[in-house]
Amino acid sequence: ENTSKKAKDDSKFVFTNKKKRVKVNDSEVYNEANEFVIGANRQDNDLEEVEATTNKVSSFKPAKGSLIMMSVCKVVGDKCLILNHSRNRKGYMPATNGKIIGKQVGDFVYGVIVGKSVKQTDVNYPKKNFKLELTDNLNILNTFLSAEKLRKGMQLQGIVESKEDKGYVINLCLKDKSKAFLNYKDYKGKELAEGDEISIILKASKSKSQKIIKCIHRSAIENIEDYAIDHNTEINFECVKPGFLVNAKIESIVDNGLNVIFGKGVKGVIFVDHLQNDLSKYKVDKAHKVGGSNTILARVISVDFEKKRVELSELEHIVKLAPISTELESGEVMTNIKVLKKVYGNSYKVEAERKATGEKVICFLHKNNIEGLKQVKKEEKNTKKRTKDYLEQKEKAQLESGQVFEFEIKPDETYSLEFNYFDGIPILRLLHTNLESGSARWDTMRGGAVIQGVVKEVVEDDYVSVEINKFITGRIYRTHLTDVPQAKISK
Repeated sequence: ENTSKKAKDDSKFVFTNKKKRVKVNDSEVYNEANEFVIGANRQDNDLEEVEATTNKVSSFKPAKGSLIMMSVCKVVGDKCLILNHSRNRKGYMPATNGKIIGKQVGDFVYGVIVGKSVKQTDVNYPKKNFKLELTDNLNILNTFLSAEKLRKGMQLQGIVESKEDKGYVINLCLKDKSKAFLNYKDYKGKELAEGDEISIILKASKSKSQKIIKCIHRSAIENIEDYAIDHNTEINFECVKPGFLVNAKIESIVDNGLNVIFGKGVKGVIFVDHLQNDLSKYKVDKAHKVGGSNTILARVISVDFEKKRVELSELEHIVKLAPISTELESGEVMTNIKVLKKVYGNSYKVEAERKATGEKVICFLHKNNIEGLKQVKKEEKNTKKRTKDYLEQKEKAQLESGQVFEFEIKPDETYSLEFNYFDGIPILRLLHTNLESGSARWDTMRGGAVIQGVVKEVVEDDYVSVEINKFITGRIYRTHLTDVPQAKISK
């Protein structure tokens, strides 16, 4: 029997087998069609009481089932994509979870979080480094949508089902099996083939008389603003997906961002990193008039159904869907680091100089990526008043604007970086571990390079585990340790 009982608002996101009964917070969810249940309850997203009473935008802590928009920062052959999100939160999508052929560095990827795993624990960074596992399986991504809920401006992902005389038929994998049609004149990219994935934007809301949904591709749009979802558009939280471009009204301004509202009362947040201007440039109009400085053109970048939270970005390259390109390479060395300003969360915008060219580059630097900067242990959350000693320690742990870094590091030692294509800014790491083995990274390693490592584990008659630095660990098998390589390893 294909029925469902409504779960509580804080229901978890679970994997299920077909026709298998699963407990979700003492409620039962049945799903005969899909192996993955994305939220048993999608209600309007009233912000949590604890968030509303604080003067800040809460950090994004994604759960299974959350929808997210990320950028490709590395293509690992035909095996997987390495992705990044805001403030360099990492993700990956193996080939088994979606199509990765044709994806390039900088491209945007839309997916569902299906897992979260620990890939590395760094002694210099007290928190574990989680990588989000994504899938772009459209039977999961779009299955909760039906044509009657679609509105002009919505961006959806689909698969080319067939090529017709006037255009392409796109299968959006909707709940009601509705299809979209992309006219050749509404697409300016390379010719598509059956089975290709494509992101399309709806040209109009589907009427009852229409048998197919008309759409357009970003390549054929001159003014992206013309396809923003208007503030009066009837769209509920349950229909929101990453990639939607909206006209949002500012409801309130907090220490680290904005609380906004769009569509039919959908509430969202924009973190300060994803504002196009300084926070002081924004204002709230108590009359909530549309237009002017209290209205923002922004794109949805994550939807957390568990916490009922929508996150948006106003950054130009995300709004215009124009992937960032850069000549900077992961592992490139920088010199002459100078603080420009402190940003929210005890992090910094700094100016660095490329060692190879002398070019000055603005970079992002987190306090945990600074060698020699004193770390202050936070007091317990239930402590109502900060002690004088704590405040003094915290003050000493700050960097000042204009400060030039001086650590106990030799003058000829420099610092490496990686590029966050999602935020559109290089991430600087001022750690000794970055300098070991010539700043070796997967991106920079080449055949014939001589590198040093530390043996971490010996498995007799099989392999040894070696750590090159914080970025690279691997195995050397016995066949590559002996003077005469063996075809088989003796057990």
